[in-house]
Amino acid sequence: MKALSLKAKIILIATFAVLATSLALTSFSIYSLSDLTKNGVDQRVHGVSSAVSTGVERWLSSKYQQLNTLASRPAEQVEFIEQLRMTKEAGEFVAIFAGLTDGTRIGSNGHTLFVNGYDPRSRPWYKQAMVEKQMVLIGPYEDRTTKEMTFTIARPLEKSGKITGIIGADLQLKSLFAEITGFESGKNSQLFLLNDQGLVIAHANANYQLKPITELYSSIQAAQVNTLAASQQLLEVETNQGTKLVRLVKVKNSSWLLGVEVDKATEMGALSETLGIEIAISVAVFFIVILLVAAIVNVLLQDLKTVGRALGYIAKGEGDLTKRIETRSQDEVGQVARDFNHFVKSLHTIITKLEHTATDLGLQSNIISDKTEQNGQKIYQQLSGTNQVADAVQQLADSTTSIMSHVQDTTAQVKNTLRLGEKGIEKVETSQQSVTDLAEQLQTASEVVTQLNTSAQGISGILATIEEIAEQTNLLALNAAIEAARAGEAGRGFAVVADEVRNLSQRTSSSTNEIQHVMESVQRSALEATSLMDSSRSLAESSVQEARGAQDMLVQIVSAVQQISVLSEQIAAATEQQASISNEINHNTQSIRSVAHDLADDAKESEQQVHQLSKLAADLKAEAGKFIV
Repeated sequence: MKALSLKAKIILIATFAVLATSLALTSFSIYSLSDLTKNGVDQRVHGVSSAVSTGVERWLSSKYQQLNTLASRPAEQVEFIEQLRMTKEAGEFVAIFAGLTDGTRIGSNGHTLFVNGYDPRSRPWYKQAMVEKQMVLIGPYEDRTTKEMTFTIARPLEKSGKITGIIGADLQLKSLFAEITGFESGKNSQLFLLNDQGLVIAHANANYQLKPITELYSSIQAAQVNTLAASQQLLEVETNQGTKLVRLVKVKNSSWLLGVEVDKATEMGALSETLGIEIAISVAVFFIVILLVAAIVNVLLQDLKTVGRALGYIAKGEGDLTKRIETRSQDEVGQVARDFNHFVKSLHTIITKLEHTATDLGLQSNIISDKTEQNGQKIYQQLSGTNQVADAVQQLADSTTSIMSHVQDTTAQVKNTLRLGEKGIEKVETSQQSVTDLAEQLQTASEVVTQLNTSAQGISGILATIEEIAEQTNLLALNAAIEAARAGEAGRGFAVVADEVRNLSQRTSSSTNEIQHVMESVQRSALEATSLMDSSRSLAESSVQEARGAQDMLVQIVSAVQQISVLSEQIAAATEQQASISNEINHNTQSIRSVAHDLADDAKESEQQVHQLSKLAADLKAEAGKFIV
């Protein structure tokens, strides 16, 4: 899967941000508008319910006031009947009447006494007003004559502080309901009246009259109406016509409750329309912002694209390090372009130095190659000299063996001196000649050992030169590694080669130190051999003198045989010691020759490594030359 570009990521992030912001604002707007709408509905319903309940209260209060006025002005019966008639007409009462304590019923049309067995004292309005001794409201109920919903208001009649009867008036509920429906409650809304028992006493649909409120709203129980009216809570109820919002309000100075019903869908219609407009605006703003962000990002990342292309050219090894990116932007992208220019400038300096270093390294490699070749020739010369020394030492060993044989012969001759006395002079001369030859051979051996010591010292000087070359090579390799590290990724291969050269120089230095130790041991052995040979030569010269004395004292040879025998044994021991030393010298010389062979091989290997270093320097220069500086 292809990774997203920086531009795509920024646009994607901006998309999410704008989307999240739009959703948040839309959600907040929905919540706020919904809350405002609900509050508006609540306030409107509250206003309607308050206005209507106040209107009902005032309407009832006016009726109460008319009845109170009539009851507060007692008069004679004829005059009272006239007042009843006038109050009926003024108050639009269906009927107005009074029941006296003696059972007399006085109406606006005259007075009666137990007409058809009618006794006002047995009527509910009389009994309740007499018990409560204040204004009471009875009903509503269905009038038997008119079949209209009617209610009665009644209060005591007093004269001189004494109750003389009860005055009452009948009112049709339709006149009150006409007053109620005159209020504007809004579209798809209605008003209704309940009593405190939860029965519907006035409704636009006459079928609900005197039916429990449960017939209207199944979720509201009749026993709850007084509690709901006290809390004035706006209820959300489900009906066959949809969701309705209902509030119940207590009508003062009565046992009635006013109900206000509004349609939720109608009330929330403006909210839905507003939300649709807001969502459309949010979608339009979303796409406009995304297009603007895409255009702005494309402009802002122009310099970054230029930097990317330049880095791509450099990464392919074909970059022109003399070119720079022109930018006028002062933001982070512009800073990246300026940093890139600084990087290219630094890289230009590094590549230039690397190219010069590669050239210098190639020259130094050629010089080291020449020096190594010269040192190889010297080492081969040293090897040749060492072989000659080994051959000479071998001859010395052979000569020593010959000396031992002569000494043994001398001993035998001494033992046979008595038997061969007559040939003593001849044998003494032979012995003298042999000792003289021995002295000469010892002199030769001493010179050979001295030459060996001189050659060993020369080898030590050569080793010192090799050590200096190894140290110089190590220093050059270390400098090359440092320059390769500065070159970064481009100098990694050269750094590996520099490390290998440094390791080889360290191995050469270590081998040179070991050879130096061996040569020092050879020099010490050569000095010891020289000392012993000088001693042997002195002994040989002494033997010559003794031989001459023997020649002079030949006549005393018999008496001196024992002494000569002792001297012969000493000569044999010294000769044996000389043979042992000669063998040791021969062994050490063979070791020196082996070391010389190793030095020759190392010199050849060093020459190959130097040629490889020269090749690597050329490769490094070629790689650096790929860049345009």
